[in-house]
Amino acid sequence: MKKRWLFPAITLFFIVSTTLTLWSVFQPNDDPIQNGHFVYSGERVEPLVGEWLFYPDVFLTPDSKELEETKPEQIHVPSSWKGRVAKRPVEIGTYRLLIDVPEKTSYAVRTHHIRYANKMYMNGQLVGQAGQPSTTLDAFRPSRHMYTAHASSREGTIDLIFHVSNMATHPTGGLVDAPLFGTSPLMNQQTAKMITLDVAIVTSFLLIGFFFLVRATFNKDPVEYYFSLFAFTQGTYQMLRGERILEMIIGYLSTPLLTSVQFLLIALTSYFFYRFVLMLYPNYLSQRLIRFSLALIALQLVLSFVTGWMLANHITIPYIFVQARIIVVNTFLYLQILYVLFRVYRSGQPLSLFLYSATLAFVHYLFIIAMNFVYDIPVHTYGSILLLAVVLFLALSLAERTYEEAGQLKKVTNELMIEERLRKDFLKKTAYRLTNPLLAMITLTEDLLRGKYGALTRQQQEAMLASQSQKYELLETAEELGSASNVQKRPKRSDPITYISSIPIIAQEMYMFYANVRLDVKLIYDLPDHEIAVPIEPEYFQQMLHNVLDNAMRFTSSGTIHIRVKESKHTVTITVSDTGTGMTADELTFATTPFYQGKQDHTRLGLGLPIVAQLVKETGGHVTIQSEVGRGTDVAITLPKWSGPSPIERKKTVSLNRTVDERPIHCCHVIYQSDPTFLIVGSNTMRTKQLFKLLKPMDATLVAVHSLQEALDFVSHYRTDLVITDSLLSDTTGSQLIMSLREQFDLIELPIFIMTSGYHIPSIVLQQWQVNDSFAYPLDGEHIIIQLQRVLEMKQTARKSAHRELNYYVAQISPHFLYNTMNTIIGLSYEKPELVTDALFHLTTYFRAKLSYFSSEALVPLDDEMELIEAYVAIEQLRFDERVRVTIEDEALQPVSVPPLALQTIVENSINHGLLRKEEGGHLLIRTEDTERYVRIIVQDDGVGMDTETIDTIERQARTGQAGIGLANTIERLELIRGASIQIESTVGVGTRITITLPVQSNASHSISYFS
Repeated sequence: MKKRWLFPAITLFFIVSTTLTLWSVFQPNDDPIQNGHFVYSGERVEPLVGEWLFYPDVFLTPDSKELEETKPEQIHVPSSWKGRVAKRPVEIGTYRLLIDVPEKTSYAVRTHHIRYANKMYMNGQLVGQAGQPSTTLDAFRPSRHMYTAHASSREGTIDLIFHVSNMATHPTGGLVDAPLFGTSPLMNQQTAKMITLDVAIVTSFLLIGFFFLVRATFNKDPVEYYFSLFAFTQGTYQMLRGERILEMIIGYLSTPLLTSVQFLLIALTSYFFYRFVLMLYPNYLSQRLIRFSLALIALQLVLSFVTGWMLANHITIPYIFVQARIIVVNTFLYLQILYVLFRVYRSGQPLSLFLYSATLAFVHYLFIIAMNFVYDIPVHTYGSILLLAVVLFLALSLAERTYEEAGQLKKVTNELMIEERLRKDFLKKTAYRLTNPLLAMITLTEDLLRGKYGALTRQQQEAMLASQSQKYELLETAEELGSASNVQKRPKRSDPITYISSIPIIAQEMYMFYANVRLDVKLIYDLPDHEIAVPIEPEYFQQMLHNVLDNAMRFTSSGTIHIRVKESKHTVTITVSDTGTGMTADELTFATTPFYQGKQDHTRLGLGLPIVAQLVKETGGHVTIQSEVGRGTDVAITLPKWSGPSPIERKKTVSLNRTVDERPIHCCHVIYQSDPTFLIVGSNTMRTKQLFKLLKPMDATLVAVHSLQEALDFVSHYRTDLVITDSLLSDTTGSQLIMSLREQFDLIELPIFIMTSGYHIPSIVLQQWQVNDSFAYPLDGEHIIIQLQRVLEMKQTARKSAHRELNYYVAQISPHFLYNTMNTIIGLSYEKPELVTDALFHLTTYFRAKLSYFSSEALVPLDDEMELIEAYVAIEQLRFDERVRVTIEDEALQPVSVPPLALQTIVENSINHGLLRKEEGGHLLIRTEDTERYVRIIVQDDGVGMDTETIDTIERQARTGQAGIGLANTIERLELIRGASIQIESTVGVGTRITITLPVQSNASHSISYFS
């Protein structure tokens, strides 16, 4: 509120109001009753206030002589008789009043609070009773029942006598509230008015409570919830005060029960109001203080029942302690509330004037209730009206809060609309700014991979491929951002139509790419047996279904994914149910909110289901999501049915629909042209024929097979430059084919492409599966040829790079070999000159036959390499004689190739660093042998051997590219051959064994497939 001066003004008002209340209570008045005598005018109902005749410690009946003989005292009514009666377990006394009436008619007396049992006599007749007044505790029965008694006047006078008894433990006893007197008709009218007023007050409380309880239920607002309970509690409390409407409904309540319920309601009222304020203004009180306060309230609740039980069993209880406890606890609670409101006011935050007024009014009410406890001041009507004012003030404060929230909501809505527009603009610009540089980078990377700027090494190619995959993933992210900003601006056809029969194809293609980690998830279809069409573009329908299935497959590790289609007269409902992890209530609430991510996945943008919801909304449909953690999720998409002409045959539908052709394709269907060789794996004859037609301009040899085993057999026996597989293979055939091929060949050695029926495979999935690329129906021949040519160029660049790198190693090794050989011949010229001629013959033969050949070939047949080894070994034996003993067992028959001088370097290393390190020399075994699909070469010596550290150093140098021209160089060159391996085993003092395994060349290849 801007007028903050109203807060101190209202505070002053309630201080003055409380002061005036006290002044009015204790201000002496001219009472109508003097000396036990009252003159009634007959005009209205009068309270019998004044000086009554009082006989302490006795019950005197109207016909007893003691009544006239005993001198009475005078006592003011209403007031407590404390100090006027003897202290005993049950205090008793007799009240007497003589009333002069103007006419002979029926008169009535209505009791209010008489503590705690009484009998009423009018003109000597017992006309009413509440409880059982008695002089002993055993016979005493307390009651707080109020009643109305009637009697006729006698000789213009009514002699009114009350017998009253009270337990000594209660601090106040007697007529603590003045009875009412009047003619019977006037009394009946007065009673009816009081009942009506109480009913109105109680009804107001209950209606306000019900209204805010309904609001709290719908709004999930704890503030309104606690206020509604506060109003209900106050309404119930008012039903037990005044005319006690509840007793009119359910019957008389015993004093112990009534007392317990009233104390219980007082504690609950304080609790609900306390929580209401703390919910409205949190963080102003310490949690320790709040917990302590709640513990006090809980204690109050327990003691409420204890008090009633003690009263019911006539157990003496100091009532003053009960009153003091209630006053102290409530004072403590409401001081906290005032402190919170004061802090809110001082902090400058908005503070409801109505809430502040309600709090002060409630404190004022509690004050007069405390005065009623202590002094038995009658406060029923005033207190009820004051409580109603409290509730109305609180209701107004909540209404003010709702109004302010509505205004704030409107403001926030406008801001969100602006932010939404800015967000879309930002996403659009961001997507644009990302897309163009990424496309340029992708083009540049492709040029590098194709060798436009020179051949790349293997490590460079692998790095570029990894970089390319990341760029494509980033490009898809940019496209997704652009899609989120333009979802409402998608181009629409004049008559868009998609057929439900495309659902299994889309789902099956997606399942293929999740099969490697979701093999235990089963797809179940429940589709109608007739064609159904919906008015949505096929590509948008595919995107919609893809997003839903993507969530289902990512979050379902086992179980089923059930796809159901239910048709009604005007709509079609597609339901995707999974048995996955499910969503929490919060995640379900924000499931269609753009960019919202649940706790389970922070790797996506959070645009899947929001885009689905937007696409469905554009068609006039709706999305319903149900989920339970641990049980799974149901996503129901309701779309309008196609209202145009009846659906045509399924084979003539849009490209998403599978063309049916039952004619089998026999292995192997081949179109011989020239290199390269493409292997096409698919079970759909029409697709294969269409692809053959599109690829004919490439002048390649096209081979078609239709099963997994046929494809693997072909690749293992014939050189294959590229594989194209159809996504419409059976559930796992396509995935098994890709995994099997990738175990043997990498992305460069054997590129793999996938044909889909319109499903766009995300680049991250292609990367995970190590698939080069994909293309979707309808096939774009020109685009496909460009894709394939680009990959073939990259493959050719890799081959050139491999030759260049191996030739580099040859250039390193040839001078090394020549240098060592010349050293050997020089040594022979001193030691054994007669052998120099043989040595020069071997050397001349070596260089004449091989040197020019090594200059152009990066790999040589194993037979040629073995000739080099024989020449080299012969030279070494000429030099070292018996110190070098060599056995050669060349038994391999299968064709394999090796890098030039690779084996010679190993043999040289065994002689120089193994045998010759021993004074007596040693024996060297060189053996070649055939195994299935491989040739094994063993070079074993009994020289000095190597320790583990030396072997690790050699392998590390080969692995990190730090090899020179020795053994590490040889290892590095051998590992350039796909499928080749080398194993070093050595023991110090025992010798060294080196085992080389080389893959056998394909029958259709001119040379083994190797890449850098």
